Amino acid sequence: LDWVTTGDIVIASEAATFFDPHVSIGLVAAREMVRLAKALPRSVALRMALMGKHERMTVQRAYDLGLITEIVEHDKLLERAHEIADTVNRNAPLAVRGTRLAIHKTLDMPLHEGEILAETFRERVTRTEDALEGPRAFVEKRRPNWQAR
Repeated sequence: LDWVTTGDIVIASEAATFFDPHVSIGLVAAREMVRLAKALPRSVALRMALMGKHERMTVQRAYDLGLITEIVEHDKLLERAHEIADTVNRNAPLAVRGTRLAIHKTLDMPLHEGEILAETFRERVTRTEDALEGPRAFVEKRRPNWQAR
């Protein structure tokens, strides 16, 4: 579950199931469950934490709850992961980084404070060469040549 709760885009095989074995092996479900309780309804996170290895969440339930973003045929999982990574990597690297930071850093803030902080990430990226290259490439109907500067 650690990877699931820290991933930006999470896909899973149609054969996947999800559980947290901590309490079943005598350990406290700690960091992972704190993150899981932010991603899922509290009662669902508590159930997973307290049931341990004795109950597994289906991939469909994980998808329905928003824990994962896509269910993929088992034999196509790695291929699909590469497709997603390639798609993200076609975007401006500084804009991707700024967007990730804006989302992750503001999740627990009041809305107005989060918007102000997110705007600082936008302002930083707006002053880069890539911020000029993107619109120029769009107008010229060509693929952008990102420089990450």
